[in-house]
Amino acid sequence: MKISITMRTKAKYIFYCNASKSTGLGHLSRSLNIARQISVLSNSPKVYFYGNYDLFAEQKICFYSFKVLKELRDAENTTIICDSYDFSQQHLLNLKRAGFKLCVIDDFNQYNFDFVNLLINFRLNADSFYQTTNPSCLGVNYFSFSPELVALRGEKLALPYKNEIEKVLIFIGGYDAFGVGVKVIAALDQVFTGIDFTLIDKEKPQLNVENNKVEIVGFTEDISSYFADSDLIISGGGLTKYEAGFCLIPNCSISQTREQHQDTLELAKNNLTYDLGLAEDASVDKLNQGITSFIKQKTKQVNSFVETYNTYSTRNLALEIMKV
Repeated sequence: MKISITMRTKAKYIFYCNASKSTGLGHLSRSLNIARQISVLSNSPKVYFYGNYDLFAEQKICFYSFKVLKELRDAENTTIICDSYDFSQQHLLNLKRAGFKLCVIDDFNQYNFDFVNLLINFRLNADSFYQTTNPSCLGVNYFSFSPELVALRGEKLALPYKNEIEKVLIFIGGYDAFGVGVKVIAALDQVFTGIDFTLIDKEKPQLNVENNKVEIVGFTEDISSYFADSDLIISGGGLTKYEAGFCLIPNCSISQTREQHQDTLELAKNNLTYDLGLAEDASVDKLNQGITSFIKQKTKQVNSFVETYNTYSTRNLALEIMKV
């Protein structure tokens, strides 16, 4: 990376992340949530994005009126928020030496370096397993949720819990690496009769559903509208399991990586999701058994959702970043 420094102060916050078929959209989604909150809290924010983005990702960034930078510059009075599993220690150190104030989102304790201004790990119970002497934001009290999901949580908290399942949302993630969404639909079609499924998948795979109705959505800018109508969510092992629980929606997770699976197991232990295993090991029969077992105990999750998640967690995180 080539870093050029000028004396002009154009950018106050730069979100440095990648979003493509190989990296997925999770890093970009949570960065966008933080960027949107900073824009609300700051009087005249200058917020930019920098990284390797495919066309779909760039469209998401532009949808929220943020600009993608072609190069990093103007480090004076600029905070850079780094969110990728691919940064080296030297790369981050170069950013710090160039004059940037450095915030790093660190899911797996990769970037616990003494030169980082703020370390962020908003996984459940991060304060118990992430050891650092750096300034830090640890745990779900700093998880980044979109404004739409914050509003939906408020609505759900005000309503009585609905026990019946009439609509199921399946969202494996930005990229379903193992094509497990099709298997999930097949398993659900064996478990339920006469309800509605919605699969969010940009590839729009061919489905054979006999006992229920299914709609395929090739992504949406406002997923909260689908959350609002859902009585059960089946997701990949990434951010969606947190988002579903935040919105008080019973959910299962089928993880796409072993690191995601470790996080899923932690949430499952605390009744915040139900573990359906790894996507690479999934079969229709296994998913059928897992979903059937979960339905018998799904109400256990609701109290945990209310007690664990913080409605103001995104605001908490944005305020800490703005202090750097």
